[in-house]
Amino acid sequence: MQSYNKFSINFKQQKSEAKKRLKAIRQGDESAFTLAKKFHSHPDTLSIENIQLADVHFSLAREVGLPSWSKLKAHIEELELHKQAITNKEQALDNQLKTLHVRCGHDTRYVRIVVALLAATPKALGFCFSLDFVGYSAS
Repeated sequence: MQSYNKFSINFKQQKSEAKKRLKAIRQGDESAFTLAKKFHSHPDTLSIENIQLADVHFSLAREVGLPSWSKLKAHIEELELHKQAITNKEQALDNQLKTLHVRCGHDTRYVRIVVALLAATPKALGFCFSLDFVGYSAS
């Protein structure tokens, strides 16, 4: 059911996705219901008859790795600030950081290239880096 990139999201898109999922659940879509239950903190309390939009919001936020809908909204707003800074060619909002944190969840096509480049030149670039992604070890 998920057709968007978890790492490039906007809040309008998330609200729309939540409404689509709730509609699908209420129409008897077992896979949508199973997905909502999978990421809900109290899956045994959910039923197709009693599930609410707030439950789907909560599950959707947890699906993308955040603890709540409000945290998802705040995260997306922060991402938007960073995108605006880049678009407006402003100073990066995280320019004071001395560590580059690379997070890659599902698309590791370019990870080996990035790791090789960063490992070869961290002192020249003036920072350290860490990796956090599924299915790859930097060691």
